[in-house]
Order: sequence, then structure tokens, then C-alpha cells
Amino acid sequence: MRLIINIMKNLFILFLISCAFFSCKKERAFHITATNVATGERIPNLRYYVVEASAGSFGEKTKTIREGDLDANGEAKFNIKIKNKKHVIRVVEPENNCYAENISLTFGSKEDFKADFKFAPCAYTKNNITNINCLGADDKIDIQLSRFVDNNYGSSWIILGCNGYVQNHYSKIPMGTIYYRWVVTRSGINTTYRDTVFLEENSYSNFDINY
Repeated sequence: MRLIINIMKNLFILFLISCAFFSCKKERAFHITATNVATGERIPNLRYYVVEASAGSFGEKTKTIREGDLDANGEAKFNIKIKNKKHVIRVVEPENNCYAENISLTFGSKEDFKADFKFAPCAYTKNNITNINCLGADDKIDIQLSRFVDNNYGSSWIILGCNGYVQNHYSKIPMGTIYYRWVVTRSGINTTYRDTVFLEENSYSNFDINY
């Protein structure tokens, strides 16, 4: 009995050593999706790649182990056996795209692969800001905007005095909801305003503030 136990131990050790040298494969589930972040709808038929990466003598070595197209529902589901290495999933961004939250995601070998890639097609907008009730050089308007999610405002755009800004061209930006917030200061009193604009794909829109 002791002999059998020793043999089993040796076989198990040999198995571990062989896995270390030859990277035993384990089956993992993959779920890849692409989403229009402006509408929440899935984007079909985009090309995807699953790439295996490992350290080499002259830098990282990569090998594509699977590629294909997302289906009509904008997703791909499959199980494959992979080695104990780093893996990268990449989705080719759609045409006329103006936003990519990510185009590649990296995973370890011990986790299932669930990757959602977010994109947004392009739209066009022009901003026109006019001070129609100017009291003097102390007037100020402080404008902020947030894309896709309310209250996620970025840096301020400040215009002082009786000055305004009329954009002479349309800017190319991601389609979707834009949340505007601006604070007008006159005679030391601040007044806050808000507005929301939804830009359709390939649409042209003017946003006017007369304050």
C-alpha cells in the first residue's frame, strides 16, 4: 500500500512539473459584447480577437488563439481551453466612431472572460454663448458639461465680462446625451441653470446660451 501511495505522489509531482513546463490548459468561458454607450443597444458584427501573451527573449510574444465576428445581437459566447498565461481580448471599433471606453481588455488565466466594449458614433455640435444683459466686466459665466451620465462634469469653461463666444464650425463629438450646467454671476449673485441635449448619430445641432 505504501508503495502505491509513493507512486501516486510521484505521479502527482510529475503532473505538476509537466504543467509548469508545458502550461496545462484549462477551459474558460468567454462572453464578449459591444454596446453603444449612448443608447445601451448592442453593436453587431464587429471583429474580435483573443490573443495569448507571454514573455519572450526579445519582449512579449503574442499569438491569436481565436477570432471571429460578434453576432446580430452584438455578442460572442464560447468556451476554449487556454494556457496559464495573460490573455487580451480586442474588438475592432465600428466605422464613424467617436468614443471608445476600451478597445482591448486583459485577463488572467484563472478567471472567466466577460468583456463589454463601449463605443459611440459621431455627431456634430456648435456652441453659441451671448451675454445679452451685461452689467460690466464683473459678469461671469461658468459652463460645464457631462456626457452620457449626469453629474459627471468635467472642467469649467469660463467667459468674463460682456464677452461671448460664437463657434464658427461644428465640432465632431460622440452622439448621445449631453448634460449642461452653467453658473451666471452678476453683481456678486450666482444663478445656476441646466439643460440636456440628445445628439442623434450624424446629426448637426446648435446649443445657444443667451444669458
